[in-house]
Amino acid sequence: MKKTVLIVSIIAITMVAFYSCTKNTNESVTEEQAVQNLVSSGNFIAFTGHFISDFSALMQYHRSSAVLADKTGFLAQVKLASGDGNALSGAYRSFALNYETAMGLKNRIDNDLLGLLNQHKFLLRFSEEQVQRIIVKAIDEGVHSADQRWVDVKRSFRFDRGMAYDGRTTASNGLRTTGTNRMEAILSLDEVWACVKSALGLGTASIIGIAGVTKLAEQGIQQVVITASKWIAERAGWWGLAITLIDFGVCIYNETKD
Repeated sequence: MKKTVLIVSIIAITMVAFYSCTKNTNESVTEEQAVQNLVSSGNFIAFTGHFISDFSALMQYHRSSAVLADKTGFLAQVKLASGDGNALSGAYRSFALNYETAMGLKNRIDNDLLGLLNQHKFLLRFSEEQVQRIIVKAIDEGVHSADQRWVDVKRSFRFDRGMAYDGRTTASNGLRTTGTNRMEAILSLDEVWACVKSALGLGTASIIGIAGVTKLAEQGIQQVVITASKWIAERAGWWGLAITLIDFGVCIYNETKD
């Protein structure tokens, strides 16, 4: 009997010690340590290429002739319709855009973020503002890194400068093309990232819906469906994201003139 009690006691003490150690390890992770964990991670490097490409695609879609001709009017209508999917659809139609297409492109970003959070669960212990800050810092360090894996991602990334201009036609995949006015020159990952970072820095983490995606990751969800993306966008504030996309587009356009 005494032997049994002793064994049980040892197991209990071991479990408590293990739990305490694990808890302390999680609590001791700083933002800087989180950044370094991501920078050295192969799947984060892959995430960076997908995230920047998908964010760029969403921006490109919003550069219709109607929006470029009246950015203020577009933002005003989106702000007025925020939180109401039907009203947002109407606002988009009035500027020759399709809200469903925009949501499809936003869904790619949501899935990029969800995949990242599922692969790096330690991020879930940080606030949404901290998570965005960590991601931005990690990408920033990565794109300026000499690590061959980051160099390979930068070499494989291509952003056609022509895509930054108006582009009067829309391809079947929802991305804009510029037809005969397409330019052959390209922007590098570093140049595009500088614009993404600048645009994201103008707002809060709610702009890209990190809080909503975090809730899905905490529930063990592996994929964000379009309906969930709409829910996240309409509650996070689509108007704020629209401003970010416009600012990003202006930055990209300015880069094409350098």
